[in-house]
Parts: sequence; structure tokens; C-alpha cells
Amino acid sequence: MTGPLLHGQDQAARALLERHLAWRKDATAAKVTNLVATARLQAGGLDGTVHVVLARDGRGREDTVLGLENTAIGSDARGTWLLNSSGQVGELAPNESAMRTREQQRRWFGQWPAEALAQATTRGQETIEGVTGEVVVVPLAGGSPVELVLGGDGELLAQRTHRLGIETTIRYGDWRAVGGIRLPFREQTVGGHDDRLLLWQTIEAPAAVADTALQRPLHQALGSLVIGHDHATIPLQASASGHWFMQVTIAGKQFQALLDTGAGATILDDGTAEQLGVAAAGEFRSFGAGTKGTAMHHGGAVTVELGDARLPVHTHVSDLSALGKALMHETDLIVGHELLLAFTMQLDQKSKTITLADPAQCKPAAGAVVLPCYSSTGGQVAVQATVEALPPDWFLVDTGAPPSVLLNGPYVRDHELLADRKGLHDLQLGGIDGHVPAKIGRLATFTFAGKTRDRTNAIFSCADQGAMAIAEYAGIIGNGILQHYRITFDLLGNRMVLEPPAEREDK
Repeated sequence: MTGPLLHGQDQAARALLERHLAWRKDATAAKVTNLVATARLQAGGLDGTVHVVLARDGRGREDTVLGLENTAIGSDARGTWLLNSSGQVGELAPNESAMRTREQQRRWFGQWPAEALAQATTRGQETIEGVTGEVVVVPLAGGSPVELVLGGDGELLAQRTHRLGIETTIRYGDWRAVGGIRLPFREQTVGGHDDRLLLWQTIEAPAAVADTALQRPLHQALGSLVIGHDHATIPLQASASGHWFMQVTIAGKQFQALLDTGAGATILDDGTAEQLGVAAAGEFRSFGAGTKGTAMHHGGAVTVELGDARLPVHTHVSDLSALGKALMHETDLIVGHELLLAFTMQLDQKSKTITLADPAQCKPAAGAVVLPCYSSTGGQVAVQATVEALPPDWFLVDTGAPPSVLLNGPYVRDHELLADRKGLHDLQLGGIDGHVPAKIGRLATFTFAGKTRDRTNAIFSCADQGAMAIAEYAGIIGNGILQHYRITFDLLGNRMVLEPPAEREDK
């Protein structure tokens, strides 16, 4: 933000933010058009590096090496892309892409949108994660507000926010001026995916950066089919909980795999990893509907055989025994997002099969509905839908979620969806990482894939932590709706194809 803060704002917050903005950058800061930075990374017991190349026009690339995993995220004229540890590239959903671009401008160039600062409030002096300062709360469009902990001279000591429903605090130190912009050379994160320490070794402001340093990587086409086959059809088995399982082969051994379009990685059970000789390294957290999180580890490379299809992936490792008990089915591993980036996957719940094929051969059938779809930061599939008379919003697609619609806590609260709604009943929502309160009831209308459904069953989350408190998405479209379609996921083509629903749909 370069102009004055808007009139009518909380005056104490206004004064604190003006002091912070003046402290953060001087008159020469506008001349900085590019930044290049390299850091040492410590996270989950592993050492790594981070390399960042940024341009003020919104382009950027951040590469992370941690243990044996290489990942990256970047933005270009086409949008924001994600490179996973298996070498696949997915397109980030537009809502998250816009939020990431704004965050990049705040973090590196000290630019805040005027409308966000205009609504800031102060809570006075507080201590957050051992850091004491004046706390200013700044609301952010499309996400959770950020709490800034400011020192007396305007120095940013720490910030706290919720990312994908999980509270995360970053403590800053060793601020240095780079081209008129103050930047922290020490960032310590507590909470979220993992606790991590970034120690920036160099941050420079070159006059120009090479286009090659900003370009998105090539997508690795991991999926393959047995010679002579143009598709692979794999039978599915439904567990008593309504989740889909399939038999797969790894290194000549057969395993039971949970097919989960809401899973962001291929996850091996501890016992499965031991059988395969896959060593677990480091530790981070994975969050489900609850708030406690489950321990996850970096694994190794395996090739998953699904009938006539082959999928070589880099895995994670976790104890899936509690999940197996909850789903009432043996769960040796979870297969999800990487499968959708390797093939087109057609899910036919009527015939209880999935069909995998080359993405280049995907041709929607006559009468099919084609929806734009993208990846979320967590690796889920994101599409748009509309709740009652509200504007269209972004939802995650999860064939493993039994409800028709599940609305996240921030969306429910922001739109006051529980007010005067009749027929609500209390519910405890969750899984192996804890439970959160919710209500179950009906939506007057829900519009998805060009069809408006009256009196749709819905779960209204009341959570303020965990996956059901994600502010970046309105909620989840579950199998209560998805089961009525034959769905083809073409994530490389950023589309989801739904063939006409069955004649009868339960309300």
C-alpha cells in the first residue's frame, strides 16, 4: 500500500500500521523489482534448502529441498503451479492462486491491499509464542485474518493466522535492509504442517532475473499402461463405511488401497512400508476433520500397479491402523492426488470400477457436464458450486466423504447460515485426529454441475480449527451428490467430466 490508510479505520490500528509500513520500507523501496533469496531449512528433523526468485509483477518461483524430497510452487501468466515430490505439476485453484500472490507481495515487497488495512483493528499488547507486542488484526479476503505482533518502532515481531484451518505462528528476527525494504533473515514457524526454521543466507535485489529462473517445470508423465493396452479398469470394493478400496500390487506383493480423491499424496501404512523396505524419515503433521493432527513421515519411491496401469510415486508413511478401524476395512495404503495427475480417472460407482487412461485421449461423452477443476494446496480437487442465493464459491471434491455437502466453519459463520434455519440437529464431526462440533440440516438449494437441488442434506461445521475450519474453501462436495454421476477426473486438463445423473436422486 502506498497511499494513506482509509478514513474511519480503528485509529489505534491505523497508527500502528502506519508506523509499521514506514519501518518496513523507505522511499527507495519502489525501485526494487526483483528479489532472489537462498535459505537453509530445518524441519521435522531434516535439513534442506529454499531458493526463491520473485518479480514485482507477480511472477515467482520457490523451490524447496528437504531430505530426499524436491517440491516447488510458482506463479506465471497462466496462474500458480505446484510441483509435488513425484515430479508432477498441477494448477492451483484460482482463489488460492490470488491469495498466494497477495501474500507474496506482503511478505517480500511490503505491499498490503488498502481494503484489508482499512478494516484492521487492535487488541492491545499481547504475548504470542513468547513474543510480546501490540497486536493488530488485519482481515484478508478469501482467507483467515492475520494477527501482526508489532514492536514499539513498528518492527514485525511475529504473525499468527490460520492456513487451511490450522493455526500457524511465524516469529521474525535479524531484519536487514535490501534495496530499501526490510526483510527478516530468520523465520521460525510453529504449528501447521510442520515446525520449521528458515535461515536466509542471501537476499538480493537484482535489476533483472532470467526468465528461465521463473518458468514452471515440465510435468513428469509418471503413469504408464502395459504395452498393448490403452486403458486399465480396476474393480472397487465398498467398505461398510462407504469408502472405496482396490487391490494393488507393489514389488510383487498385494495390498488393499483406499482410493481417496481428497488425499494429497500416496501414503503407506507403517507395516506396508516395512514390508517394502521403505524407510521413514523426518516427521510432519497431517490434519483431517479433527484438530490434533496425525504424525506423517517422508518415505521412498515405489511403483504401484493397478491392473494394467503403473504409477511410480514418492510416498509418505504413517500409521493407518486407526483409519482402517474407522473405515472398517484393511488399509495398507492410500492412493489419491498423484493418480489423478498421472491418468484420467473415470469413477463409475454403479459398476464399482475405475478406468485409467492417457489424459490426451479424454473426450467427454455427448450430454456430459464439463466443469473447470484445479488442485488445492493440500492436493485435493477444487470446483465451484453455489449455496442458496450466495455467490458461487470454491469447494473441495471428496468421493470418500459420505455427506452430500459439508460446509466449513468460517463459511457458515461469515454467511450466518445457522440463523433461523429450522430442523437442525447436533453432530460430532471428525475422525482419527479428533472431533469438532457441527449441525446437520438442509439447504434450501444447492447448485452444482448446472443442476439446482432443492432441500439438500448438509452438515454445517462449527469448527474453528482443523480441516473443517478451512477459510480458503466453502466446504466439501461429498459422495451423497457425487454417487449419482459417472465422473472423469482430468486434472491435467483442469476439468471434471460428469455424465448425466441417474433419473432419481435422493434428497
